Amino acid sequence: MHYLFAFESVLCLALVADARGSQPDKECDVLVLGAGLAGTSAAWRLVGERPASDTGPPPHVCILEASDRIGGRTKDYDIPGCAGRQTVELGAQWIAQEEVDADVWDLAVNVLNLGVYNGWPWALYGFPYGPGFIDPDTRAALDKVPSASSAEYDAGRMFFGPNVSIDDPQAGRCQHSVAEVYDAVVLGSPWLTPGAKALDAVTPLEWLNSLGCNITKEDVIAQGLNQVDIAKPVLPLPPAFYVSMTSASSSGQEILWKSSALWWLHSVKSNSGPLSMTVDLQRYRIVGGVQQMSKRLAEKLQKAGTTIELNSPVQLVRYSNSSVEFTTAAGRVFKGRYAIITGTPVALSTHLSWEPPLPTGVERMLKSSRIGNYNKHYAFFNEGPIWRDAG
Repeated sequence: MHYLFAFESVLCLALVADARGSQPDKECDVLVLGAGLAGTSAAWRLVGERPASDTGPPPHVCILEASDRIGGRTKDYDIPGCAGRQTVELGAQWIAQEEVDADVWDLAVNVLNLGVYNGWPWALYGFPYGPGFIDPDTRAALDKVPSASSAEYDAGRMFFGPNVSIDDPQAGRCQHSVAEVYDAVVLGSPWLTPGAKALDAVTPLEWLNSLGCNITKEDVIAQGLNQVDIAKPVLPLPPAFYVSMTSASSSGQEILWKSSALWWLHSVKSNSGPLSMTVDLQRYRIVGGVQQMSKRLAEKLQKAGTTIELNSPVQLVRYSNSSVEFTTAAGRVFKGRYAIITGTPVALSTHLSWEPPLPTGVERMLKSSRIGNYNKHYAFFNEGPIWRDAG
């Protein structure tokens, strides 16, 4: 039996399998847990993107969503009172470049006819290069920051950005040493990395400083979101900026002084390198908000006969060698031959019961793969900015 899960927008299929004799309220070919982008896009792959050779009827897919809305970790909010539609994204908002995130681009542009725009450098200057005028030399310099798909991109030597000098007191002299260890990290099996035990025993900042990199916790915090004066752009960007961006920006900076250096290096390498995490993975945005993707996919799915049930939190997943059952908090039972499970490791390990219990390795993986939660707060003032007299 294969256990693969969709964490956030990463999509994997779980083949589960005859129910235990109970009469289901609804029978489906495929059950999907979660109506976020992972769940709706997985369902669309089954229903709307079938090969031409498949002439039979599409599978009947049933999507069960615990909340009262489509979208999962994405949520668009339209600001009331504006002349035109003005949207803020209360959840996930960034996508990678087309070469890295081809599936999302195809969905957004070709399937859903949505626009995509360049939001880099989002943490510093807003869209596209600032709230107003910005020096053309600054813009030209930002446009030259390479992507992970460019010929000159060397992931191991990009931990501190593309313009590090050997004389740089923060990173120059340790750049080669960092790259040497990064290049040796074994993807998928980090414990096989040379020196893995020692790397796992120290934090990323401790490890960097052991190599002579002069980067402190304060340096990292100073490069977080909203810490840079957009009226006075600093170029080239300091090495600490690129290091801080490998920690999922300001929401996860504590990774650099609380986690394992081995875990951190493996995480960065899994995402095509530090510069890719800074520039590529968070470079573009969907015009009007990314929740539209899930909403429009849901509309297409319903027209194609897919069942979508909101306010239906699944509490029990019962599986055998040929089928799977979802039992909701209200006691409804949905039966299918296959199931796609989406959600964060936290939700899958704390909100669901499994019969039979998951294999020990899978259970431990879910409980240890914590994805942090944080809140976004937006304040809207009808009387204009309150921190200065001039608007």
